[in-house]
Amino acid sequence: MRSIFTIFLVLTVFIGYAQNRTVTTLNFNEIVAIDDIELQLISVVDSRCPKNVSCMRAGEAKVVVEVFKNGTFLEQQTLTFYPSSFNKSATTLYTSEALNISGLQLFPYPEGPNKISETDYVLELVIEN
Repeated sequence: MRSIFTIFLVLTVFIGYAQNRTVTTLNFNEIVAIDDIELQLISVVDSRCPKNVSCMRAGEAKVVVEVFKNGTFLEQQTLTFYPSSFNKSATTLYTSEALNISGLQLFPYPEGPNKISETDYVLELVIEN
């Protein structure tokens, strides 16, 4: 009986947590408003090793996001993304008692020798409240 209660408690917490989590995207130079917070992706430097290419170093992508609250500039955050096989955890962009916004992934992933235009990048965000 105790194990059933424990399982029920864990599932209840997990379901409650999942209901308060939203995934959205932030396109390059776009402003996304989340409650009273606005985010703008202003810079991307991508040196990740392209798919189907052998590289000496896996590389990384760095994005710069500006954070505003009620239209007032708060800070600039730099997030670093490594190839997907290395790291799948979110990186915090903004946090308060009521809201946590993190960067999860950067798309697209480089393929072959063609360089991706900065305006084609999309940052996937996780919003928890």
